[in-house]
Amino acid sequence: MPGLKQLEKFSEDIKKIGDEEVVRAKRGERLSYPQIPGDVEDKDDSDEFISGLPSGKEAEDGESAVESAAQDDEDILSSLLGPSDGGNAGDGAPVGDGQDVLGSQDGAAEENPLPDDDVLGGLLSGEENGSGTDDMDAGSEDFPGTDGFEEFLSDGGNAEVAPADAGEPVSPAADDELGSEMSPDEGEAAPEFGDAGAAGADEIPDGEFADGAGADGSSADGASDPMWGEEGAGEEFHMDDFDPDVMENINFAGDDGEEFPVTGSGSDDDFMLSDADEFEIPGVTDSEFADLGKKSVDVADFSKAVQKPKNSLTEEEYERFKKNLSEYPLNLRVIIEDFISKDDSSAFTDEAIFEIIEKILKRTSARQIAAQLEKMLDISIDIPRDFEHRSYEQYEAYKSSFQYQLKNRIIPAALAFIVVCVVALGLFKAGQQFIYKPVMAEINYRQGYEHLQNNEYPLSEEKFDKAVSYRPKKKWFFKYASGYREHKQYERAALMYRKILGFFNYDKRAGLEYAEMELYDRADYAKAEAIVRRYVLDNHLNDPDGELLLGDIFLEWAYEDPSKFEDALEFYNDLKTRFPKSNLYLSRMLRYYIRTDQLRNVLVYKGMFYPKKNSLSAADWTELSGYLLDKLYGKLSKNDEYLRASIEDVRSMLEIAVNLDPSAPVGRYNLARYFIHNGYTAQAKSELLTSISLFDKQKVRTKQNVYREVNATRLLGELYSGEREYIKAQDVYTKGITLFNDEHDRIGLSGDVNVGRLFADLGDINYFITGDIDSALGNYETSIRMKNDTPSINYRVGAIRYNKKDYDSALSSFIKVSETNYSDPNLLIALANVLSLRGDNFAAQSYYSDLLRILDIERGVTTSRTGILFPQTKDDDTELVDMYLRANNNLGVTLYKLAKQTGNSNYYAESLVRFSVALRANDALTRDLSTMVRKNEGSLAASNSKYATHPIPDFEPEIYTEIPKILTDEKVLE
Repeated sequence: MPGLKQLEKFSEDIKKIGDEEVVRAKRGERLSYPQIPGDVEDKDDSDEFISGLPSGKEAEDGESAVESAAQDDEDILSSLLGPSDGGNAGDGAPVGDGQDVLGSQDGAAEENPLPDDDVLGGLLSGEENGSGTDDMDAGSEDFPGTDGFEEFLSDGGNAEVAPADAGEPVSPAADDELGSEMSPDEGEAAPEFGDAGAAGADEIPDGEFADGAGADGSSADGASDPMWGEEGAGEEFHMDDFDPDVMENINFAGDDGEEFPVTGSGSDDDFMLSDADEFEIPGVTDSEFADLGKKSVDVADFSKAVQKPKNSLTEEEYERFKKNLSEYPLNLRVIIEDFISKDDSSAFTDEAIFEIIEKILKRTSARQIAAQLEKMLDISIDIPRDFEHRSYEQYEAYKSSFQYQLKNRIIPAALAFIVVCVVALGLFKAGQQFIYKPVMAEINYRQGYEHLQNNEYPLSEEKFDKAVSYRPKKKWFFKYASGYREHKQYERAALMYRKILGFFNYDKRAGLEYAEMELYDRADYAKAEAIVRRYVLDNHLNDPDGELLLGDIFLEWAYEDPSKFEDALEFYNDLKTRFPKSNLYLSRMLRYYIRTDQLRNVLVYKGMFYPKKNSLSAADWTELSGYLLDKLYGKLSKNDEYLRASIEDVRSMLEIAVNLDPSAPVGRYNLARYFIHNGYTAQAKSELLTSISLFDKQKVRTKQNVYREVNATRLLGELYSGEREYIKAQDVYTKGITLFNDEHDRIGLSGDVNVGRLFADLGDINYFITGDIDSALGNYETSIRMKNDTPSINYRVGAIRYNKKDYDSALSSFIKVSETNYSDPNLLIALANVLSLRGDNFAAQSYYSDLLRILDIERGVTTSRTGILFPQTKDDDTELVDMYLRANNNLGVTLYKLAKQTGNSNYYAESLVRFSVALRANDALTRDLSTMVRKNEGSLAASNSKYATHPIPDFEPEIYTEIPKILTDEKVLE
């Protein structure tokens, strides 16, 4: 209770507020100033008002002490203020809020506002924050006569307040409304500090108006206070408008200075605290509160307005805090407990912690508190979706329902199981896709390729298909295709290339290799063209590689169909136009001129490239040098004969081709031919052997290379045959013929003149050396089909058939030879004999007569040169005399037959003459030069002459049936 000095000071201050004396004097009223009784003890208890309620023995008195203090306050106020002259305050009337005393009615509150809530908070903090009057003095310059008011504040606000005017009573309805709003049973937020309890002005919580505010929530001067919101004097008070910032300086720390020590921990049992009593807030839950009780009075009892320390809770607030906290989800409660009871006091300020506590007291939604804690703690907090819609009891009941179990137990477990299964399946699939399948595919690819190398093609295909089922690998597709191609399994290789095109989106390389196989290995030009157009150019528009290969196809095709040269030229010109500086496409133009035999243009392009070695590829240098070699030593048309002298540097170009690509067989083949033309037999033999070996190693063979390899075997065989190494020659010939037959069966190779010569060479060995007439006949006939249809081969064929008594076939061959070699003596006697044996005596007579005429001419030439023939010493004379003998004898026999056939005696007489000439020729051949004895006995000419002059029944004169093996002046293998 304030002392006398304080009351006197307060009385003086009251007089100065609002110019009360002047105003009352104007109204004719006279102020009376009651004297303080002398027996009143001058005791200053303002410190107790600021520090709080008494403790100890006084606290045991409880409610009686409060009632006594209230009665004393009422008496003192009555004695100080006395009855009002205006009759506005009567006995028993409700006490006003003191606004007429603390502030003027003329709007002085607006002109002289009270200090802000921070200053008032400092005043309320008492000794903890220093002298309250110092802070007040700093902001009270605008208030006239505030000394008494300051003393009132320093006394703890225990001074009596004059009753309010009759028009400003405390509204019971407002108190009821205030109490209803603050009731936690209604589901509304509880007040932050204190509890209104039951409705009524006498139940205003202690400490609510320690700063001098009236019971209705207005400030002492009638102005709106920021602590209580924007409402003016006389409006209803709401605890939600209370600003907790005024309590910021109150220390909630315990004796040891530690705020909110952790005294217990929550339970993890489904949002329930294991023991609510274990959760304590140091400095709050261990405080003792006096049971003050409540008494309904009409006058605001400032003696009960005990100031609560800042950031602290009353026992009732703490109980409500625990109750509200238990209604939040368990995970959120655990986080809140950890947040409040942190040992590290520097982590968050007391205000931040108490802000969360206040929100819990107000029953702020769990999501709002979780959102604030997420920002403060930088964590994520999950709140059940429908948690806010149920009370704790409802939620507990809901937790035991099937719906809850389904949503929070069964479905999450099922989802977890599904996730685990999906993860396990994903790991299984990943292992299968990236480990198992690649390994199994590689194993099967290797096993299948081994089967391919061992010519086990069905097994290789089976393993390959199994490997592809695990994982298609492009490199193995190409490896299998090349392997089948090397083993001449072209259908399997084609199938492999088609698989590559299907699996790998029309891979260009697969299309090009597929077309090259059909072009070079199988010589199927139409199919090669279709592959390039369909699989390459249709999917890779205007691709230069595809167009170049298509031009090469037409160029190779032109060997069989010369009209394709123009198609090749079209593509080459297009590429040359698009890439004018590229030697690659210029070299294709050079090839075109070589294949079309345009020597003049070839020499022009040769001047563009020679002697720059790298200007052309090895293949182009090979083709150019080979073409010029053929032109240099071969036949030229009359129009190109003048260009022969311009053909130079052939050997140099041949050597460039060999040096650029020593593994190319064609270059060495051309160089060997050059050596043969120039008589370098040893060098030629060496180069031919090398070229044949390189030809055998080639994976891709064109028709032209097959022809070159066959011709290389022919040339090498002829070199061996010229050295009389007939066995080696026969082996080489056989190898060449086998190669040709294989390629003929594989790609239908038709053969050329060189192939025919190869067969003729082998036939010569059979014909002259081994005596295998049948093999010789077959080889000769094949040679004729291979465009080697020469008079020599035809004669030998005719001679073989003649000896086989196939006179019709022999006659056909001889007549064919006679078309170009009619005057050949060997051919004439062969024709005459075959006609005579066939009974064509008139035709035989004609050929024999022509033969004798030719022999007479030859004999005359010989005798004119030598004067006499020496058939026994000179081989040429021997052959001439022998032919003369045979011709005369055979002609005599033919005439004898004609005489019998026609009855013409002239034929008979002429036949006797021919027999006698034959005897003379026989005598020249058979007479012994040492004894000069004739040996006509036993000769066919002597027998024919004898029986012609002395006929014998059934006698038929005979001819010499033997004919020469070759035409005149041909060489015979020995």
